[in-house]
Amino acid sequence: MIVVVGAGIAGLASALALSPFAKVLILERRSSEDANAGAGIQLSPNAIHALRFLSTDLAQSVVDRASAPSGLQILGAAGRSPLAAVNYRAVMHQRYGAPYLTIARGELYQALIDAVGSDPRITLKDNVPVASVERVGDGWRLADLAEPCSFLVAADGVNSAVRGAVTGDGPIDTGFIAWRGTGGTDADVTSLTMMPGRHLVRYALREDTDNVVLVDKGPASDRPAALDSAQAFAVADVTGWRPWPIAVREPHWFGDGTLAAVGDASHAMVPFLAQGGAMALEDAAQLKAEVSRDGLTAAAVDAYAKARAPRIKRVAAQAKQQGLIYHVPAPASWGRDLVIKAGGERAVLRRVDWIYRWRPAHQG
Repeated sequence: MIVVVGAGIAGLASALALSPFAKVLILERRSSEDANAGAGIQLSPNAIHALRFLSTDLAQSVVDRASAPSGLQILGAAGRSPLAAVNYRAVMHQRYGAPYLTIARGELYQALIDAVGSDPRITLKDNVPVASVERVGDGWRLADLAEPCSFLVAADGVNSAVRGAVTGDGPIDTGFIAWRGTGGTDADVTSLTMMPGRHLVRYALREDTDNVVLVDKGPASDRPAALDSAQAFAVADVTGWRPWPIAVREPHWFGDGTLAAVGDASHAMVPFLAQGGAMALEDAAQLKAEVSRDGLTAAAVDAYAKARAPRIKRVAAQAKQQGLIYHVPAPASWGRDLVIKAGGERAVLRRVDWIYRWRPAHQG
């Protein structure tokens, strides 16, 4: 039996990835719906390719539930006119073979949970916290389970109890807060506004609602500091602000023996490239690729780690770098804005090409 701990995006996707090889039991310490609380998520073409590798029906269900923004606008601190723009509809399919989507997190969860519910080899149990994890021969024993499992997946997020039990380490607070709220929308364009010490992202959840994420330094309080700044006009319509402290997992850890770590339990990173969800889906797809070759073995987990580690390291490093670029104060920001304006769409795509062109592949 395979046990997946965590019923978030990474856990549900991993269960679907592994169910062709054995029965899967998913354990979620809360309700699975609570585990997927949050406003929205961006799915770049690499995420769509991961979904297609897991299931073409699942991928289509996600596409049907999502919004497809016409493009991206990058704005400076003045926030009135774009420094650069990317035409998603003209570029994404032609260049990467898949769309760029934005979707309410609840809609992505529903697509995944529908796929899990229709798979007779998967069982999902809510409200089952994992109190302890112990190696037993080549397998793993979890508290309250009568029998050890032959293959274990740690998909229980940045505060992973499984990882903590095996490695003894914990999450690292970055000092950043992601303030999330919702606002009205009159355009199907994703926008990124760079400000001194903070940045703002807006994208459509539905035809009339934007997801708004304002990243700023903490501490969390009753309201974002940007509401009292010169950029307040950019969020004047936004309500329902909620603070989410941003933590990371370093060093990255991909598992041990027949235990594979996926998603934030493995490599939580700053979300400044909007790749957290995509990396979790990629993890599940790559794990499926390796298990299809090597079976439910330590060799498959080792191959998975070797495939994922260099890419995750590079994505995490570029995400950190993006934060430095976004948050630079004046007068350095003036030069940054000139460079972005001169580079235009081509320069923006050059930075993400290697990310968006990903496909799951075996390591030789």
